[in-house]
Amino acid sequence: MRTSRAGMIFLATVLLAVAGCASGTSAAGPTPEPRMAIVQALQSTAKLHAVHALLRIELREADGRQFLATFEGDVDIAARELDVTAAFVPGVFGTERARAVLVDGFLFYRSDGSWSTSGGPGSDPLAGVPATAEVAAAVEDAIRNPATSITLAGTEACGDATCLRVRAEVPAQVAWHAMVAMLQAAGQPQGSAPSMPNRFPGVAIDFWIEPGTLRLRQATNTTMIDGHSVSIVLSRHDVPVAIRAPVQR
Repeated sequence: MRTSRAGMIFLATVLLAVAGCASGTSAAGPTPEPRMAIVQALQSTAKLHAVHALLRIELREADGRQFLATFEGDVDIAARELDVTAAFVPGVFGTERARAVLVDGFLFYRSDGSWSTSGGPGSDPLAGVPATAEVAAAVEDAIRNPATSITLAGTEACGDATCLRVRAEVPAQVAWHAMVAMLQAAGQPQGSAPSMPNRFPGVAIDFWIEPGTLRLRQATNTTMIDGHSVSIVLSRHDVPVAIRAPVQR
């Protein structure tokens, strides 16, 4: 895999994670029931311009080996620009750390050694990645579906706030439909979507949401195949970010 392509992959992963789970600021008021709390947070996603995101992926192999990948950085959702650092334990093809910066149509990527550059003015290295509002709409449809089970687990401390912890269990057919909708939003022709795998288990997500503001502090996917897990932590909602091209040495 070429380094520029690897950079595009993890940039797209972070953007999709933020797009699918981020929330903006709503006016304070009575907290809605749990399903609508998630829906309102997702509706705010389309209005979120910038966020700091941490994506943590843990994979567990059948032989007991574990793999950890973290992706963290600032995301300018409105401009589709990012500055993201990745860490891999153990390393992937000898790479333990990497950084990618997407700004002004240029993708800068470095794993070991010097920077590589692709794209240019007017180009979109993330072409094919659906917009934030499109992803949020697909996820919202899955949450609204009566087949999706929504449970309020209670309240928990989340940083300097106390959050509602809400669990959404999305059955396989509903989750797959949402994923197909995202693919079609990214430009895949109607009728060409892949069939749902036989072992696709559906998705269960725990949301930590601030009452009143409905800001999402964390979302954790707890039902990936074979014990794999993904967690997302968001902060600095709509704090302006300044993403600049790196100094290449």
